[in-house]
Formats: sequence, structure tokens, C-alpha cells
Amino acid sequence: MANYIAHHTKKKRILAYRESQLFHALYKDEPSEKVEKFATLVREAQVRVLNVRLSLLPHAEDRVDKEERQRILEKYEYWESIKTEEVIALYQKKLRNFSF
Repeated sequence: MANYIAHHTKKKRILAYRESQLFHALYKDEPSEKVEKFATLVREAQVRVLNVRLSLLPHAEDRVDKEERQRILEKYEYWESIKTEEVIALYQKKLRNFSF
């Protein structure tokens, strides 16, 4: 499908859902296996969202586009290489900083 244009809203909704699952599991002190599963799903969803964002950028030689592409590539590489334990720690920190 050469004319397929990736649409990111569904991927963003999936990412938000996965993050809510992880936050819920962390908040409820679920077993570590379940938390690790959700952390892996969050990491994969982050990678998919960034992949779509990359595909939506024009391939022009515009400096702004190059800078944006570089920022997205850096985030993509970060999420590709991050370990499950680091994802859990990141979201635990976000949960601690969240006020009800």
C-alpha cells in the first residue's frame, strides 16, 4: 500500500490506555510480572507513536523539519533502548509527582 498515510491518533489512544494500565498497576501494587508486562507495552506503544510521527514529517530540506526529525529520532532511540525497569521507575516517579 504505497499510498498509505499513517494516522497517529489511534496509536496515541493506545499509548494513553497502556499508560493508564501501568499507572493503575503501580498504584494498586500489582505483582511485578503484571507491572513488567504493562511497562513493556508502554515502551512498545511509545515507539509506535514516535515511528508514526517520523513518517508524518515531510522529507524536505527545511532546517526546522531536520531539527524536529532529530528530536523525534533521539526519543525513538531512547524508547527503543530503555529497559523495562527504567520504564517502571520513570512511571513510578510520575505517579509520585501526581497529586490527587
